[in-house]
Amino acid sequence: MELISELMTDCKDKVLLQQMAYMLGRQRNPYISDDPSLTSIISNEKLSEHFKALARDLETLTPKHPNAIYKTHLENNRNYHMAEIDSAKKNLAMTYVNAFVNAGYGKDLLITNS
Repeated sequence: MELISELMTDCKDKVLLQQMAYMLGRQRNPYISDDPSLTSIISNEKLSEHFKALARDLETLTPKHPNAIYKTHLENNRNYHMAEIDSAKKNLAMTYVNAFVNAGYGKDLLITNS
């Protein structure tokens, strides 16, 4: 903690200080800065707002259906006797894709209709 405190007080570059604060926040470090904005960053208070801003910049705010993510029509399904297993694998894959893509926004198209 002493080395962290020394680094944070000696650094004069505001952008570098913010980057170090994000790294401390990622590590859940209990360091408390004299600057309230850095303490806010370290405590991850507005982390979700930053992720939503990134999603807005990438134009990915609207929930996507898993079929829009990966293209099942490109798969080569020649094993017709394994159709039931493939269906279970497909449902599992769709659930994972849906969770990873839409979970951060609190809404999805697989479970809800909105």
